[in-house]
Amino acid sequence: MEVLRWAFAHADDLAVADGRISVAGDSAGGNLAALACLRLRADGGPLPTAQILVYPNTDLTLSLPSVTEKAVGWGISVDDIAWGAELWVPEPGRRADPAVSPLHAPDLGGLPPALVVTAEHDPLRDEGEAYAARLAAAGVPVRHRREPGLLHGFLTLDAVSPAAARAGQRIFADIAELVGGDHR
Repeated sequence: MEVLRWAFAHADDLAVADGRISVAGDSAGGNLAALACLRLRADGGPLPTAQILVYPNTDLTLSLPSVTEKAVGWGISVDDIAWGAELWVPEPGRRADPAVSPLHAPDLGGLPPALVVTAEHDPLRDEGEAYAARLAAAGVPVRHRREPGLLHGFLTLDAVSPAAARAGQRIFADIAELVGGDHR
């Protein structure tokens, strides 16, 4: 969040067109990007032009069905995800806190337009999709797409998977459309 505040304060020095600054992240980075938007909104802004969340980890409780359905054999195991959550938030009872799990935020209204991309074979799929649905229900413009046949981390597989490469191209086209339009 402090990096975003710094970027807003130095937008002219950075030659940022029209002060348009977006935030993006994948997996745990998607969690951080979503949390940054929530905290900036709570503090009265400024808000990014867009939030780009790719297979985001929005619920550290790991309680939605895809966590069980895709627990092992799909690139990242639930044990690995749980280990990361435990390192970041050692107290299990705090993992449902909206300060660490954006899916549990009581109000998602007033957040920047979002691109949320999930993968069919990802333990985090359902929480990303639930977050996209909650954003939309709160009136936030959202483009959500589930990439069929792909797994968590597919953006790093573009050199070995034509399907992952095509998905990456779609994501970057979506980003260009999202940040190029007037969302203010």
